[in-house]
Amino acid sequence: MLFDLRGRRRRAVQATYLTLAVLMGGGLVLFGIGGNTSGGLFDAFKGGNSGGGNDALQKRIDREEKTLRRSPENVAVLKNLVRDEYQLATSKTAANAVSFPKDAQEAAAIIAERDNSSAGYIRLVQYAALAGDTRTANLAGQKAVDLAPKGAEKNVKAQVKQAKQVQAGAGSQGAAGSP
Repeated sequence: MLFDLRGRRRRAVQATYLTLAVLMGGGLVLFGIGGNTSGGLFDAFKGGNSGGGNDALQKRIDREEKTLRRSPENVAVLKNLVRDEYQLATSKTAANAVSFPKDAQEAAAIIAERDNSSAGYIRLVQYAALAGDTRTANLAGQKAVDLAPKGAEKNVKAQVKQAKQVQAGAGSQGAAGSP
């Protein structure tokens, strides 16, 4: 057998397992693998992750803003800018912080109107339900179903229903925890 510890290979198998244990332990402690934190012991000595991802994201936002100043009608750059600004804001926000669902609803409404797609209106349903605006959520849901491709209406209706339920539940939990 390969792992027979009674034979001549006993020391080789022990050395292999010891090496694997050291590598796994080193990966966990030195590099921070498998944890909820970013970085490990090596990052503590070299300064760690001081927002390197956010720096790259900020540079991309700056480029997109510059491009948008040159051609303000470029919808693709505007979409990317909104997405990146949202990503940057959420990365800076604490996990338990209270969001601003009404502002998110307004942004989603602008994007949905420009996109004129069922996916855009489903997103609006989510934020409207989170903000507690059932009228807008219902109207956006109906618009999403109307814009759905032929044969996908049933799927879109299910997505709208799910967006209303999940986000309304999250909104009531967030409202209870807000000051």
